[in-house]
Amino acid sequence: MSGLEIDFETRSPVDLRTRGVYVYFEHPETAPLLASYRIDGGPIRRWRPPAPCPDDIVQHVTAGGIVSAHNAAFERLLWQMILTPRYGWPPVRVEQFRCTAATAAALSLPRDLGGLALALGLEQQKDKAGKRLIQVFSKPRKPRKGEVV
Repeated sequence: MSGLEIDFETRSPVDLRTRGVYVYFEHPETAPLLASYRIDGGPIRRWRPPAPCPDDIVQHVTAGGIVSAHNAAFERLLWQMILTPRYGWPPVRVEQFRCTAATAAALSLPRDLGGLALALGLEQQKDKAGKRLIQVFSKPRKPRKGEVV
């Protein structure tokens, strides 16, 4: 695949499923944990805050390059509402985004990444243990009995 392929992991005290993506990103404690990305099929790279936006992403986006993500609305809103204002990432236009989940749905394939990888018989499948692990870091735990928060 050509262009920038990117996936972010985030953390927030807001329940994304019940409150929605805008409330999630408007909360001042919502923050990126890391980004995994590659450009034009190159090596996978990582970004972690508070590091500046990687130069290769800056060059790609400012040149008008395509940004692909699974459920790209999430990445786009994170970029617009948090990465650009808080971390100095370059602005990205809506027209630059491509959503692999929307493409899957248009082809009558499962929209979720795990189901899509399974349906396509891909060699690389969704890592269930990794998904559980990122949930530990992405969702705040509930206070335990007697714990002062």
